Amino acid sequence: MMSKLLKYDLRANMKIFILIWPAMLLFAGLQRLLLNFHYEGALASALITLLTTLMVLSMLAAFTLCFVICIIRFYSGLLRREGYLMFTLPVKPWQLLLSKFLTALFTLAVTAVLSYGGIALMFSGTTGVQQLLHGIKEFFGALSFGPALLFVLLMLAALANMILRVYFVSCLGHLFRRMRIFFSILFYYIISILIQVAAMVAIMGIAILPADSWLCSLAQWFGTLGANSALSLVFGGLLLLNIVAGCVYFFVSEVILRKRLNLD
Repeated sequence: MMSKLLKYDLRANMKIFILIWPAMLLFAGLQRLLLNFHYEGALASALITLLTTLMVLSMLAAFTLCFVICIIRFYSGLLRREGYLMFTLPVKPWQLLLSKFLTALFTLAVTAVLSYGGIALMFSGTTGVQQLLHGIKEFFGALSFGPALLFVLLMLAALANMILRVYFVSCLGHLFRRMRIFFSILFYYIISILIQVAAMVAIMGIAILPADSWLCSLAQWFGTLGANSALSLVFGGLLLLNIVAGCVYFFVSEVILRKRLNLD
């Protein structure tokens, strides 16, 4: 049944994204052709610069649009009238949640790759961008397989965490009888602020620790590591934090859907 849920969610998303994805690459290719021509005059250069800026912003906006679509698909599919049908299916709430999550993760990952590819296509041949991309390539080329793999997994985990946090606050907001969207947004900002405060407290706490504490000794040991080992620890630690937070978001959301769901 899980495969049928994924097929249903992917098919519903593809009806929208199958138009967005080719359009992103098409407009990026047209912009690249436009940049190949040489224009004279300050007005022409200004218009080309403005158009290029708008195209870059549109690539970034495409990712935001796809993220919003995934949120709407989750909210309307499980927390609105469509939920009456979905929760009568012979599946567990965690399967419904997992199907929405995997579909959103797949579509957003593809959109992010295409957005990067579209921007790279538009600026291919541009000296400044080539130098920047070359520097990034050299940086990652200096990494061994382990840190590079951890970095890719960290990016996926961060994206998954972002999706699951929105699902989590949507479920929290749905516990209220009125102004559910308002409370969902409120909870999202509260969680974001709490995370930032916790990070600042942790940094300040480490800064004021005595020199003979075990954390300072650990920091000194960390400074003796090579670049690949140090990056592996950093990426691995951040990956673990994102996985733990994502699991909390997922399982609490599942409990709300299973025990506290109110579709009125």
